[in-house]
Amino acid sequence: MKIGDPTYRGAQVHLPLEVATLIMAYVASGHDPDTQTSLWACCLVSKTWYAASVPHLYNRPFLSSWNFDLFTRTICPAAQPRRSRVGLENMIKHLDMSRLAYESTNSLTARLINRIKSSLESFATPAVTFSVSSLASLSKCVNLRHLDMSADSYSIQLRDLFDAIAKLKRLTSLSLPRGIKFRAEYLPWENLKWPEKLTRLHATDLMCSRSMDWDMLFESWPRTLKTLTFPMSDVLLHCQKRVDHVQRLELTDSRGSGDDSYNLFDILQVFPSLQELIVPADVARRTLNELPVEAEGTAATTAPLEILRITPTPYPKWYLHSQGRVHVEPDFEAFRRLAVLPRLRRLEMPKSLTTCNRDGDETWFEELSRRIEKRADQDQRSSSGIFLVDDLEATEI
Repeated sequence: MKIGDPTYRGAQVHLPLEVATLIMAYVASGHDPDTQTSLWACCLVSKTWYAASVPHLYNRPFLSSWNFDLFTRTICPAAQPRRSRVGLENMIKHLDMSRLAYESTNSLTARLINRIKSSLESFATPAVTFSVSSLASLSKCVNLRHLDMSADSYSIQLRDLFDAIAKLKRLTSLSLPRGIKFRAEYLPWENLKWPEKLTRLHATDLMCSRSMDWDMLFESWPRTLKTLTFPMSDVLLHCQKRVDHVQRLELTDSRGSGDDSYNLFDILQVFPSLQELIVPADVARRTLNELPVEAEGTAATTAPLEILRITPTPYPKWYLHSQGRVHVEPDFEAFRRLAVLPRLRRLEMPKSLTTCNRDGDETWFEELSRRIEKRADQDQRSSSGIFLVDDLEATEI
């Protein structure tokens, strides 16, 4: 059905800028290459649509090898006799260069960061082409809140790196470069200064290889730090210090990280204030298949843990067997030991972790799930209990 007079020949009716802005905000919600193409097409419709579209187009540019050269020539041309009055560089708030490597150069990356430093809120560094020359520009990003440097390992001294990062007063989330190691020989601990508002820290590799280094690293962390993600190492459990301000911890497994003697309750002893814990399946198997440890009794009375997520071990069975690791599926009764945690209200685990082979297993499983669910507040009951998820789904947590 058509609305209006198809024979109207009057003046063209323009959409108000406010309406066009709402339309562009909806179009820009996708954050993918198709979204960027759509926004670019909208810029060509009219001056009104251009004014509404261009801030979204440059707010979170999707960079790849085919458009990076044009992007940099637009934002930071090599020769600029006359400064553009459009101010496109001030519209860029989120810049992800992690998909890039040799498309840029060390000097170009530094110039690009310097060009957008006043508006940048989140930044992911490129592989290869981020160097010490970029640190001066990075330290001037006064509005930067999220920094991801995990795309590569960089030939940057720890002292230089942390001198720059410490100046980012608004930074709340930090992903460290690959292969970074904290040792007193590399950087005196009194010179290790973290951003004062840091709340989340992520590392893809082991940050320390000695318990004494872990102790000093714990001491250096700001009290604002609440979320940690890094590979597990049994060396960590020999530390003298305790981290009582971290509330969420995600441990990824690490091949060859000692004698694999740690279990879940040992982790809670080092991080006594955890409310959410994510561990690989081999840690859960070890906890449930071995005899109780001393830390289990302490956790049964004081641990504030509410959510426990168990993820599939990312190694194939041939690797587990070649390393002498025991690949045994615990039965459901073994999970009764986890129920001693007084505030545990949600347990997620992959279906591959255990099986319902014996008579009564399903009934016992439902009873234990209801027992855990009753601990939750009324508004949390629907998300509480025991949940078995597919391995692929559990990996994406």
